[in-house]
Formats: sequence, structure tokens, C-alpha cells
Amino acid sequence: MNKTDPILYDLPMLIAKNKTNLWQEHSTKTSTALMRFLKKHDLLIGVEPFDEQGKLKTDTIIKKSNLTPDGLELFKTVVNSWLKYIDRSSAANKYQNFNRLENGLTEIRDFIKARDEKDYTLHNLPMLLTRNKNKWWLDSVMQSSTALFGFLKKHELLIDVEPFDEKGNLKTDTVLKKSNLTPEGQELFDIAVDGWFDYLARSTVPTKYQNVSRLEKGLAKIRENKNKEVDFTVYDVAASLATNKINQLPEPIIQSSIALLAFLKQHQLLIGVEPFDKKGNLKTDTVIKKSNLTPDGLELFKTAVDDWLASVDKTTAANKYQNVSRLEQALAQIRESD
Repeated sequence: MNKTDPILYDLPMLIAKNKTNLWQEHSTKTSTALMRFLKKHDLLIGVEPFDEQGKLKTDTIIKKSNLTPDGLELFKTVVNSWLKYIDRSSAANKYQNFNRLENGLTEIRDFIKARDEKDYTLHNLPMLLTRNKNKWWLDSVMQSSTALFGFLKKHELLIDVEPFDEKGNLKTDTVLKKSNLTPEGQELFDIAVDGWFDYLARSTVPTKYQNVSRLEKGLAKIRENKNKEVDFTVYDVAASLATNKINQLPEPIIQSSIALLAFLKQHQLLIGVEPFDKKGNLKTDTVIKKSNLTPDGLELFKTAVDDWLASVDKTTAANKYQNVSRLEQALAQIRESD
């Protein structure tokens, strides 16, 4: 499986699970309903799940790249819940009941709209390329943009954007927003990127696009200042397990850690740390430090994580580890106040 473009919905595999007529009919009706919803709300990219007669194509596969950002978020947060409802429900109209999907999509789009109002563009390559058709200008834009994005990628300053194609060429539709940068990347734009572009505009040296010393010095200064800050441990799985060994409670610690770290990863609150192995299992040596958290993640730990962990310890509900509503509400408030 392509890890960078995973399959999210595989109709042929779903149908092949069970050859009974009941399962075949259920799978087809469920998939038809889901695909119609995705198509109606313009959530699909580069895939047509229906033939000319409007019937579902049984070879339909939806990959991550086949979904818009809000479509992908819908799959992450709501689709599985809707599919479980369809499997459980005996209602005759269940395949026409899109309430969960519609409510989820409304929340996602409201969030994206609010976020985008605060999320401004820092580098718009398509716009720069259309500004002037002179060959000198186009070459300058492509070379400077290639150098900039190469630097940002090399130093792991990008979030949710891949500026290069499989051959290593810069994608000409690349747009970089504030939210596509780590805090260090954002600070680099604040203190060094404009100065580097000024240098490029003045210099006549043929190798000027390879000279990223201003960017390197700016990043080094940012990281030096960051290292001077006290970088304390915020969450230590191994220490928690060792502390609770006397009470023989490893499983609750593991389950709460999985839920917490999965939440942090899902909402892109982690920096430079991967708490799960390739099989998706929790790494029990995971340590989260202040520097491993985005500003929103750090604020979440300050305001909500301890309360959530305490509530998990107290309750006996079977789904307590899946109930992250306190964290979701706290994060929403944090992001609204940004």
C-alpha cells in the first residue's frame, strides 16, 4: 500500500468479503449512498464512481488523493460512524439518512472557513508565474521558489504540503499558507525570507539561487534561541507505566496514552515525534516535551489534558477512552481565540 496515498474506501474488497446476496445488496446500497453524498457535495477529486446510467461502478476505490481537504476530514471524523449506523440500523430509509454526514460536513466547513479567515498566503507560485510571461521572470520565479521550498522541506518546516513531484520537480500549483509551516518555519518567514528575496533581486551571481546562507543563519538563530528555553517533559508513557507498576495498571495507562496521542496526531499538534510504530501500535518509550508540541498543543496540555485524564480514571464507561469530547471542545476554544 502506498503510505503517502492510502486507500480509504475499497468497494471491490468490501464486496468480496461476503458472497451472500444480503451482503452484496447491503454493500452496494451503502456504497452508492456514500458516493452520491461525496459527489453531491463536491468532495471527490479525479474519480467518477458512477457509470453513464448512474449505476455505481463496482471497481470504485477512493484514495486519500481522491478527496478534497474537507472530504478527507469527513472520512477521518464521521464516515466510520455513519457506516456503523448503517450496519446496525433496521430502518427502511437508513440508506437515505445522511444526517451524521451532513452535520459533520457543516462543522468541518465552518471550522475551515474560520481557520482560513486567519490563515493567509505566504507564497503563491501560480500567481507569481502569471504576473509576467517574460522568460527571465519565469526562470527567476521557478529557481527561487525551488530553492526556498527545497530548504523548507530539507529542514522539516512544512506541514501538509508537498511542493515537489515524484521526479523532484517543483509543482507549479504550489501555494504556501501560514498553516503549512511549523512555528519555526513561520518565524523564518518573519525574520529571514524577505531579506533572502531582496538579496536574490540585487545579486547577479549565477549561483545565487543555491546560496541559502541567510536562511540557514536565520533558522540557526531561531533554533539556538529555542534551545535556550527550558524544554520540559509534558507526557512520558514509560514513566507513567513505571509509576503505576505497583498498582498493576498497565492497560489503562496504555489505553489512555493511545487515545491522547492519537488525538494529538490527528489534530496535527505534534512536532518531531511519532508515537506509533508502522503497525499503529503505541511506542511505550514515547516522551512528549514542550518542543514536541505546537502552540495549540501546549495550550491544550495546560488547560484540558489533566482534566481529561482524571475523568478517564474516574469513569467506568466502556467507551471512556474513545470519549475525547473534552479535548475537542478545549481545542476548538483555543483555536477560536488564536
